[in-house]
Amino acid sequence: MYIEDILEKATDPCTHPDELYQIYDEHKVRGYKRQILEAIGSNPNTSTELLEYLFAKEPNMADIVFDNPVMPLLILEDPLLVTNWFIKFHSSIFRYNKLLSLELQNIAVRTERIEIFLHLVESKTTAPSIIEYIAKHINIEKYIIGNYEIANLIFKHPNTPESIKNLQVKKPPLATVL
Repeated sequence: MYIEDILEKATDPCTHPDELYQIYDEHKVRGYKRQILEAIGSNPNTSTELLEYLFAKEPNMADIVFDNPVMPLLILEDPLLVTNWFIKFHSSIFRYNKLLSLELQNIAVRTERIEIFLHLVESKTTAPSIIEYIAKHINIEKYIIGNYEIANLIFKHPNTPESIKNLQVKKPPLATVL
């Protein structure tokens, strides 16, 4: 079977979900893997399980899966679907997706989990509005005093708004010895 035939089947919304999985499984290590992944990740007939796997475990597939025409229906059925994917697979999602859309960053930040906040502030592509949200949400002034990792990452992040970078913490005066 030629790559053109495989891609045609992978993009055809009438292709059975089991056949889409078989195409993925047979071609996941080929030189044209990326084309196959994008075709399957965009196919509205791809099973939810395979979409979840592609979203979480395949490099730079989160936004492609999220843009799949079936996602609004899946989210209507389970409003926390993508949120739960972030909670369950945050380490691999952030490891394999160097650039997440603002929409996915917003979903991730709404999990309100410190480990996901850390992933977001470690990513150089996180939007300024997300960095600002995290800084305000965690009460960054409290974290500055303790010199916590997340505060340091926020202050060093290239997209941190100036209003956050310029925070001044009033330190208590030094005690004098008499």
